[in-house]
Amino acid sequence: MVGRVRRSLVIAVAVLAGVAWGAPALAQGPPGAGGGVQWSLGVGVISSPRPYVGAENTTTVIPLLELSYERFFVQGIRLGYRFTDPGPFSLAVIAGPRFLGYDESDSPFLRGMADRKGAIDVGLAAAWNRRRWGVGGHLRRDVSGNSDGTQAGVDLFIRRTALGGKLRLQPALGLEWLDGSTVDYYYGVRESEALPERPAYRGTSTTNVSLGLLATYQVNRRIALVTLLNGSLLGDEAADSPIVDRKASYFGLAGITYRF
Repeated sequence: MVGRVRRSLVIAVAVLAGVAWGAPALAQGPPGAGGGVQWSLGVGVISSPRPYVGAENTTTVIPLLELSYERFFVQGIRLGYRFTDPGPFSLAVIAGPRFLGYDESDSPFLRGMADRKGAIDVGLAAAWNRRRWGVGGHLRRDVSGNSDGTQAGVDLFIRRTALGGKLRLQPALGLEWLDGSTVDYYYGVRESEALPERPAYRGTSTTNVSLGLLATYQVNRRIALVTLLNGSLLGDEAADSPIVDRKASYFGLAGITYRF
């Protein structure tokens, strides 16, 4: 139970921060552009199912944090340093944990499986940022020695405003490639774990597709209401795993933040 709550919390904070591995995080504006420390704190509620057979959905209350100082920044659970000055192009190095995987106690179907642990990722994120749209990508690698995997992705996002500029909408379409080591670690079934109803499965590289919408309503200069909806489709090489029972997944988040 603790593992499920922890993973949901971390995933939510990371995504609210703007999918910190990809373009939207860099597209929100240069951290520390106004000089000095800038930060915001809030609270949110997330609902998030997982694709594993028998794994329960989770609904969790979570903290929301963003902090920046000059070129250094914290966005959710990611730490970063921006190489570029304020402008259309952004490039940053980012590091942070990846809370994927499961404990065998998460589901009766997973009993007898070795726990799949999270990872520590280090990578690069870049964005080309225009007034109403942007495109960017990321490349990251697990340096913890758990999956030893590599992931790369590209995002296309659009910005729209309504209600006199108080409501900001940012729909995004993303593709993410996962190498064979990542897929096999998180979705594979080892020979020693195989059962008649859970045959051995070796994962190979795949590409996931995601579609999301981030909406922010600025109540006043400091208080904002945030809603995030995201849906994704697992690539066949992950979805065909015997421990996966759904190809499509989603999560939703609603929260309020206060900027100091």
